[in-house]
Amino acid sequence: MSGFTFAEGFEQVPTEFARNQYDRRQQAILAALSSVNDLVFIYDDHYFFVYANQSMLDLWGVESDDVVGHAMRELVADDDLADILEQQIDSVLKTGEIVRATTPYTSPTGRSGVFEYILRRYDHDGGAWVVGTSRDISDLQNVNEQLSDILESITDAFYALDPDFRFTYVNRRAAELLMRDRDELIGQSVWEAFPESAETVLWPTYRQAMDDFVPRSVEFFYAPLETWFEVHAHPSPEMLSVYFKDSSESVRAQRELLASERRYRTLTNAMPQMVWQTDPSGYHLYYNDRWYEFTGMSREESLGFGFSLALHPQDRERTLQIWNRALRDGSKYEIEYRFYSRELDEYRWFLGRAFPVQDDEGKILEWVGTCTDIDPQKRAEARMKDNERRLAEAQRIARIGNWEFNVKTGSFSCSPEHMRIFGTDDPADQCNAESYILAIHPEDRSMVRIQRDRVMEQGFGEYDIEYRIIRPDGEQRVIHTLAELIPDESGEPSLMVGTVHDVTERKEIEQSLEDYAHQQAQLSRQLQQLNESLEQQVEARTSELRRLSENLEQMVWERTAELEESRAELAHQAQHDSLTGLPNRTLFEDRLEHAIASAERSGKIVAVVFLDLDGFKMVNDTFGHAAGDTVLCTVARRLQERLRRNDTLARHGGDEFIAILEGLLAPEDALPVAQDLLRTIVDPYTIEGRPIRLSASIGVALYPQDAQTVAGLQRSSDVAMYRAKVSGKNDIRFFSPSMNAAAEERHEIALQLTTALQNHELQVHFQPQWNVREDRVEMFEALLRWFNPVLGSVSPARLIPIAEEIGMINEIGNWVLDEACHEASRWSDVMGRRIGVSVNISATQLDREDLVDVVSSALDRHRLAPSQLELELTESAVAIELDRSIERLSRLREIGVRIAMDDFGLGSSSLSKLVRLPLDTIKIDRAFARDLAGNSASDRVVQVIVALTRGIGLEVVAEGVETVSQRERVIELGCDRVQGFLLGYPTDSATTLAWLKSFTPPDPPD
Repeated sequence: MSGFTFAEGFEQVPTEFARNQYDRRQQAILAALSSVNDLVFIYDDHYFFVYANQSMLDLWGVESDDVVGHAMRELVADDDLADILEQQIDSVLKTGEIVRATTPYTSPTGRSGVFEYILRRYDHDGGAWVVGTSRDISDLQNVNEQLSDILESITDAFYALDPDFRFTYVNRRAAELLMRDRDELIGQSVWEAFPESAETVLWPTYRQAMDDFVPRSVEFFYAPLETWFEVHAHPSPEMLSVYFKDSSESVRAQRELLASERRYRTLTNAMPQMVWQTDPSGYHLYYNDRWYEFTGMSREESLGFGFSLALHPQDRERTLQIWNRALRDGSKYEIEYRFYSRELDEYRWFLGRAFPVQDDEGKILEWVGTCTDIDPQKRAEARMKDNERRLAEAQRIARIGNWEFNVKTGSFSCSPEHMRIFGTDDPADQCNAESYILAIHPEDRSMVRIQRDRVMEQGFGEYDIEYRIIRPDGEQRVIHTLAELIPDESGEPSLMVGTVHDVTERKEIEQSLEDYAHQQAQLSRQLQQLNESLEQQVEARTSELRRLSENLEQMVWERTAELEESRAELAHQAQHDSLTGLPNRTLFEDRLEHAIASAERSGKIVAVVFLDLDGFKMVNDTFGHAAGDTVLCTVARRLQERLRRNDTLARHGGDEFIAILEGLLAPEDALPVAQDLLRTIVDPYTIEGRPIRLSASIGVALYPQDAQTVAGLQRSSDVAMYRAKVSGKNDIRFFSPSMNAAAEERHEIALQLTTALQNHELQVHFQPQWNVREDRVEMFEALLRWFNPVLGSVSPARLIPIAEEIGMINEIGNWVLDEACHEASRWSDVMGRRIGVSVNISATQLDREDLVDVVSSALDRHRLAPSQLELELTESAVAIELDRSIERLSRLREIGVRIAMDDFGLGSSSLSKLVRLPLDTIKIDRAFARDLAGNSASDRVVQVIVALTRGIGLEVVAEGVETVSQRERVIELGCDRVQGFLLGYPTDSATTLAWLKSFTPPDPPD
């Protein structure tokens, strides 16, 4: 092995380190080649050995030095073999083509065998080498011979192809089927030996098998041999193994089977019945077209066990039980059931039949069955049964029965109604000839027999007769019978049929009619006598009627005059208010229409004055509606006296009045009139000896500058009046365009408010109150907030008045109460101590009878202690109905709810009222906290309020505390609780709870 390195022919390795690395790799490769069993040698382009591995050296029995540098002929003793090897090596060096060959060989060491060898060219910078590998395949040849014996003995045809599709082996059966000599085929390409096969599917099949190394199978017809072949190709890197057989008989049988199957399918599809087929387990394999056409089900839905989906739910369990029993017993069956048609959208009746198909030993191979449409028959049967039922019902209603008597057999049958007529429910009692005769009244039997015998002697004919029968209970009935004798085909009497009709009531009616006719004759004679008497009396009465007629004409004339007066009164009532006698809205609008038309012609101004009484509800609530009506009449009279003759005053409704001032020369001319009207309203009124005072809010709209229509002027004056009312009442406001925007805004707020609760737009925010003595927060005030997607954030000052106007204040107030109780209960559970909540109550809520029940329900619903709830009311809310307010608030305090008066100090506070009210807390208005500063007036007021409230045992809450100095001052003045932005802003529930958890009491004042 000396004298050869893999570095020869390669560039010199540039560094010593790289050289060492390369040498180590070379040594590893040489060691690997030396350890393999195959013979490996390298021959250079000078035709000398440059390398032989250990297996090669062992074969020749030499050392490496005996091989390297020597020629092939020096080592291979067989000259012929040496010539062949040198020629093959020369060919490889010149052409670069690989040589594969097999040769027998005996080495100098005496080892004999058959050696397979491969020669490949390897190029390098210094020239070219031939690398040879070889192995002894003697054992493999023995295996091949054994395999050949096996392949010769099998019944299938077999041949092997090399990678170029040349025959390398053909067994005997293959040569027979292909009708060729196998020695002739060896070495030929399959496409050369059988050129027609290249045009068949065989070519792509073999090609794909070798390309993909995946077995392929194909069946094709080879025309030159007029034969069908079934071919299976199994690839390997070295060869393609092909098994094939003559499948002509199988193909013909399969085609005959397919043809038979098509005939079977055609025959079943031509049948009007549904036809089906299952395997032995009942799994449906086939339905004919009739099934799919009727049910509308798909093939996927139907096959298997899908037929049950089309069954009527009432038939499904019964059908499946019978089908499963048949599968177990192997017995055929018939059954009626209903299938659903998707196209008809109805169920129809079918007669199902199933038959097992068995082999000679009785084993069930399959089931076949049919479904025949019997829906018309079932419907006909139903109609027949219905007709029979109707006939029986008709016979029952008409009391007509029927019977039949078989002359030849003597049998007698009758209908149920026949038995009822004869007074029995047992067919054995009357449904025989003897019982029929015995039921006839003894006096009438001979008459019936005579008629029957007459017809029987004639051999044909009928009889019609009435007779009496006696029922088992002794009751007698009158029967009318119509009977007919029917001969057979030979003319002999065969069957007598008849009907029985209970005519007892008819006979009684006929007798009654006879009696009635006799009575009528007598009555007629009496009437004739009476007529004669009446004629005389009529003559006497006629003269009297003439006199009465003359009197009646006089009365009609007088009544007509009264009606005319009433009509005029009704016309006046239709256009005037029934209470005040003023024109109503209809007459007002008509007069305003005329005033506008007149002003348009004259160029003058028309003023519409809209007047709404302030505080009138208190009059009704305090003195009753009768007193309120008296006040309204007084107001109407006073206003009418202040207006000119050509002006119009109308009652607009409730406590609202509206006036038309015509012929004004300038807009300011309307102001003195409106002021005069306001003064006359303010003058005191006397009710039940007590003086009361009212005021009014007045709105004025002018034609043509404010509006040009009746509706526009009314609307504009109404808007102006509303502006006067919200601005403090007892005022006059003239309409301005900006009011429209305010009115539209108010309308939009009202519109959006109607769905605010439903859309979850309302929220409750909570502001903390710090208990000075306990040094902790134990109460929060609930404050309403509204966030609307159209209006944005709407303040309570805008929200609350409109909610009161549209009647939603109770609903919203109750919702706030419920939310506040819910959150207070939740906070208490989280914090482990009681957290209270203060909720504002409106005057409207306080006025409701169910206020106490609403509060109690909210407390119970959220498991909140009454002492944790404080209700806040303003002085004005309480003052409207003081006694009723005291009663309601007292009931709330009885159940444990705390009561607070909000904004104390701004209104007309009364100490006596303060003492009477059942209060727990006074909340000083934020305006006082804002102005606290040493000896300021606010400071002194707060001192007085604290002193008063402490004297009557009330707590004091200071609102609006925004600075540390304000907080320290209200604590010095003795306030119990502090509320304001300094402590915390109003926030939603989640934020409030987080704040409460992290709250740290403020530092005490210095």
